[in-house]
Amino acid sequence: GFVQRILGWGGDRMGVVDHALRAVRQLVAQRSPLILHGEGDLISIAAALHRLALGEAAPFVVCDPRRGNTPASVRSAASFAHGIEAFVAAIGGSVCIRRKCVPPDLGELMQRLLAPESEVRLFVCASPSRTPAITFTSSMTVELPPLPLRENEIPRIIEDYAADSARTLPEIAKGTLRVVALNTSPSFTDAAKCLGMAQVSLVRWVGRRAPLPHAPASLPRSFVPAAPRSSAGAA
Repeated sequence: GFVQRILGWGGDRMGVVDHALRAVRQLVAQRSPLILHGEGDLISIAAALHRLALGEAAPFVVCDPRRGNTPASVRSAASFAHGIEAFVAAIGGSVCIRRKCVPPDLGELMQRLLAPESEVRLFVCASPSRTPAITFTSSMTVELPPLPLRENEIPRIIEDYAADSARTLPEIAKGTLRVVALNTSPSFTDAAKCLGMAQVSLVRWVGRRAPLPHAPASLPRSFVPAAPRSSAGAA
């Protein structure tokens, strides 16, 4: 459904959608990079495909020398200036680069990515109006049509994104309650009691996310946050 949202619902688009699904499967199996070709914010599209294919727990980082080393925020993924730093941060997940602005250590990054033991996938974002700085001999390209060519589908696109937002509201409400409890409680034990949930569940929930403001500084020694899983079904 998401692939159709970004590529089109018409019968003439089914071949393109099937190709994109094969590209995602190849990416997950680490057989080839996935190149997104089009205009606009392609990194957000790459991040969405990453989450759908690998799960929320798998890391997604950007390697962009222009942004340098920038932590993740609600607006964008974490960025690293050098490929090897991005690779280490993306183990079990994906790293995304811009074709027009590659890291200085691209060669070493590609060696790491193509190694049989690698656990990192590669997204490449490319604009059709730019001359590519690099090419890939083994990759699959997904062409994203510009919105002006999909004018009749824009209402449906908006409806789909609105439906996504509605489905996430319960999770937002649950997360907000947990953050409030953590911010107003002296310990994880008190916060868990306030929420009526097991302390280990709360600790692991925090461990899967960035440090929360004003939350208890240390995790109980008896609990260790669950390590992110790299499988496609990771939650």
